[in-house]
Amino acid sequence: MLGLLLFSGLSSVVAAPPYPLAIACATKIDFKGNAVLVDSFDSTTNTASQWISGWGFGIYTSAKARGNGNVATHSSQTNACHFGPAIIFGHVATGEGGSVALDDSGYVGPRPQTGMGLQPGYFSSDMDLGFPEVRLPAGASDWQKVSANNVITNSGCYWMAGISNSLTIDASNVTIYVAGNISLVVPQNITISTNANRVVLYVAGPVIDFHGIGNVNNRLLKAATFSLYGLPTLDRIDISGNAAFVGMIYAPQTSFEIGGGGNNTQDFIGSLMVKSILLNGKTGFHFDESLADHMPLGTGEPVPVRVARLGGDLALGASVGGGSILGCQWFFNQTNAVSGATNLSLSLTNLQPAAAGSYCLVATNFSYAITSPPCQLMVAADNISLLLAPKNSANHPGFTVAGVEGVSYSVETSSNLLDWLPLTTNQAPFVFTDSNANLSPQRFYRSLYAP
Repeated sequence: MLGLLLFSGLSSVVAAPPYPLAIACATKIDFKGNAVLVDSFDSTTNTASQWISGWGFGIYTSAKARGNGNVATHSSQTNACHFGPAIIFGHVATGEGGSVALDDSGYVGPRPQTGMGLQPGYFSSDMDLGFPEVRLPAGASDWQKVSANNVITNSGCYWMAGISNSLTIDASNVTIYVAGNISLVVPQNITISTNANRVVLYVAGPVIDFHGIGNVNNRLLKAATFSLYGLPTLDRIDISGNAAFVGMIYAPQTSFEIGGGGNNTQDFIGSLMVKSILLNGKTGFHFDESLADHMPLGTGEPVPVRVARLGGDLALGASVGGGSILGCQWFFNQTNAVSGATNLSLSLTNLQPAAAGSYCLVATNFSYAITSPPCQLMVAADNISLLLAPKNSANHPGFTVAGVEGVSYSVETSSNLLDWLPLTTNQAPFVFTDSNANLSPQRFYRSLYAP
């Protein structure tokens, strides 16, 4: 997951991990059952996967597994991550002040395993993740309806009322809007053929249920091919029995549960970003490291307004973490690309009135693009002026602070023009009256732009 925050002066950042995330959630992570295993592999190299001759990629094998099964939550609660006896080959992070509960037989750390317990350097509690909600593409309700036999053989955009029988996708590029529930039981599958390159599901829910021996993406076994997006109405995803999943799930308002399986290891191959997570039984979660270049991008809250003096300079920037950013472009007033502005930071110099407007950053990777909320820039020849006002009925001095309307300014006072004390902050224009002026033999005042 990539978190993005606009800021001014390169002085504020989002705390995001310097590594891709296998599992990320907004609230609590709870691992229960016999033994939950989280690790990673890389389907793009035969040194970290079981290579499939002729397919050009590899599948998971424990013999070549790696230690990048990183897990994170935004929660700052005590025991925000309850892992029990889980074995996690990777890093763990919580929100500020959060903690991890791990049994004596549990492990969090590098692979190969170096003992038991939480290993030094593999836990942090400064995570600040953004989980923007999923938006349905425009016109999705009018997409072509999937045929009655639930087989798709042509690339395109499709609509389904729900999925309760096996679905076969035998086309290169397919997007499906599922308006209702998905419920698959033995022996039903969502089968993606080996010639597929990109399959995306938008699910309105409220329930997705894979039960028994149902599988998702059970032919191609390539997680980067299949993405499932949960709309805000999707409440729950439940994978039980011996069901398995290969792909990416991004459903920030959704509770996720996987369990059952008895003595058989259930496999979730891909990446998972949801509201809350409960893993039961003997569950194997294997993160494909190649997804770092395909994972959804998210944005943090921007600084909404910035004021710059005519002829002055200003810096805008972004903090990105959790996955790979392959391209950046700054835009002015939404549609005008700023020439040469292809980095995470944007420097504006010798600002003139024509530079006033909105600025946003578009970040992209192999599969996704996200646009940050805009930062509004105002350019003012005179940022502020103080206009004396008559004393009020109590004989207290005052003045009007006039600047850029709606922008905040502070008022400070000093008795020697060296040491200044803050008195108030308000949005211009406003009237300030000093009811404590009689406490000093003399007072000077100034007003400053308060970002």
